[in-house]
Amino acid sequence: MKLRYTLVLCAFLAMTFPLGTAAAGPQKTRPQIHRVEKGETLSEIAETYGMSVRELKKLNHIRKPRRLKAGARILVRARKPVESSPAEPAALPAAPPSVDAPSVEARTLEASPSADIFEPRFPRELKEMTDTPLVREVKELSEPPGGGAVGIKEKLVAIARKMLDIPYRFGGSSLLGIDCSGYVQKVFSLLDIVLPRTAREQFHLGELVGMDNLSIGDLVFFRTYAKFPSHVGIYLGDNRFIHASSRDRKVTIDSLDAPYYLKRFIGGRRLDLKDPAGEI
Repeated sequence: MKLRYTLVLCAFLAMTFPLGTAAAGPQKTRPQIHRVEKGETLSEIAETYGMSVRELKKLNHIRKPRRLKAGARILVRARKPVESSPAEPAALPAAPPSVDAPSVEARTLEASPSADIFEPRFPRELKEMTDTPLVREVKELSEPPGGGAVGIKEKLVAIARKMLDIPYRFGGSSLLGIDCSGYVQKVFSLLDIVLPRTAREQFHLGELVGMDNLSIGDLVFFRTYAKFPSHVGIYLGDNRFIHASSRDRKVTIDSLDAPYYLKRFIGGRRLDLKDPAGEI
């Protein structure tokens, strides 16, 4: 009877505590740092660590994912349990690729939603490459083959037209995407004339002129989405102006007589434009 009781107890213990499970321990959930390899995606990294893409994005405060930057550090949680064999002692699991041990660095990344982990939308080299031809053309305008002088207003209009069809981008200030005040600032900067960045600031420059007295090169201002001057362009003559249009999504030419602009026009500003020949 005693032997039977012992056998039953052993069988119960064997079923309750299977061999090898004690070695597995709890699943690993502390955040670790993963260093991104070239070409890796969020879904690939999530699969490596047994996470969902949603969990990975939440852990790294990612709202709008783009292409990951090689060498960037992102947080992961390794949740795959360690498998062990009932016949042999459990082997140590292989470390996931490119992972650093939990550290102060990991805790810092966890608290910082602004970690730079994506490739830039527009690399600096590309921006410089797109600016270079325009700068070269401006120089050629200043030094015409015949040697004659080119008036500053003529150069201003030529530069402004060179930028036709550049994409509109709110807050943009490059040839890859530009807004209205950024466009005006860019055109004048190519003539070595420094203007403020916003339409609101530019409206305080120069002399105020009405629509009937506008001259080529004047800045024209409008109230569109705000009570203050919120849109600006450059007057070309014949009641036409050139501007970076959020409506057309590009740099374009419009008429001041168009109902939309006629209703919102608040005035022009004439800057003191002088070239070596003394033209204003």
